[in-house]
Amino acid sequence: MRIHSNTRKSVARYAPTIRSLARLWLVIPLIIIACSNGGNGSGLGGGGEGNDISNYKTVTIGNQTWMAENLNYDVEGSRCYDNNPTNCTRYGRLYDWATAKTVCPTGWHLFTTSDLEWAAIANENALRSLINISGGYSDSNGNFYGIGKCGVWWADNGNSGVTISNKCDDDYDFGHDGFFSVLCVKDNTDSQAEKPSSSSNIPDKGNNIASYKTVTIGTQTWMAENLNYDVAGSVCYDNSANNCTTYGRLYNWATAMALLSSCNSSTCASQVQTKHRGICPVGWHIPSNKDWDQLIYAMGGYYTAGKKLKATSGWNSIGNGTNDYGFAALPGGGGHSGSFSSAGNIGLWWSSSEDIAKDAYTRRMDYDDEGIYGFTENKTYLFSVRCLKD
Repeated sequence: MRIHSNTRKSVARYAPTIRSLARLWLVIPLIIIACSNGGNGSGLGGGGEGNDISNYKTVTIGNQTWMAENLNYDVEGSRCYDNNPTNCTRYGRLYDWATAKTVCPTGWHLFTTSDLEWAAIANENALRSLINISGGYSDSNGNFYGIGKCGVWWADNGNSGVTISNKCDDDYDFGHDGFFSVLCVKDNTDSQAEKPSSSSNIPDKGNNIASYKTVTIGTQTWMAENLNYDVAGSVCYDNSANNCTTYGRLYNWATAMALLSSCNSSTCASQVQTKHRGICPVGWHIPSNKDWDQLIYAMGGYYTAGKKLKATSGWNSIGNGTNDYGFAALPGGGGHSGSFSSAGNIGLWWSSSEDIAKDAYTRRMDYDDEGIYGFTENKTYLFSVRCLKD
């Protein structure tokens, strides 16, 4: 364990169970792409299966139904790799953004990042197989790259096109005006498709910010209570609903960040955004290491900030704080592999910042100390989450 600040504190270690999985890169350029009719179609035919869903194989992941092959619908704004119809037959067509958002079959839609996150939680092996088609991509100048080695798909992020890449060069900016593959997901009115449930049947507050108290400290606005959003990969301390009500839920790092579980055992820095939403409400994000530091410095520094941030009750022995600003930190403890420890004595919160492949930065308060300290901890551990307004 690497200690981020000057302290002798340590957290009890667990024997982690680590599952290695192939990486899925999410490259999110955060750009708005102008949508227009028209495009740069190859005009070279290439046949195509149209956009009648009966022409395509499909696969069910959880309660989602995905196309199990790339769309091959010959419209303006699309092209075959190397302008070769044989590649369209094998890999499907490549589309510009304006075209991609309009070509899915009736009753289906271009997948979103939320669809992807849900499918990964429901069955990441099935998702990994689904996106293992290496159809390459094309830039706006008509150059082609990566067939047989790399696949890139459009995802809908509201007004912007997000690109999801697999086995591609991390240094390439996929998100501008290229031509990429399309996979569609069947429309689903079941709300569970939006929320990957842990099947615990324990009431939660969800991730609607209106359900939570908030507090402004300096220039930052924080949730004034821990997140209590029931998703797969989260638990209540000691599996007790009462503890979720008191302390919120506990999450491993990948779950908090809404990333594949393989990110708990390998670096996923390329997928982490500056303000990374994760499982936080819309317009809020998992605080970074620097975000936590800003809060702590506003409180006067590491050695005294804990007392000012702690709730005035709920801590064991002499551990209660003064709650000067309404942050109301509580000692929710932590867990790993079915074991739990230190509720009432210690509060631990994730940051979005990785340290090494298997570790990420946290913040910790103890009942017998007035400070708040930074540690790096194994990503598989279960800690609390506080969200920060964008």
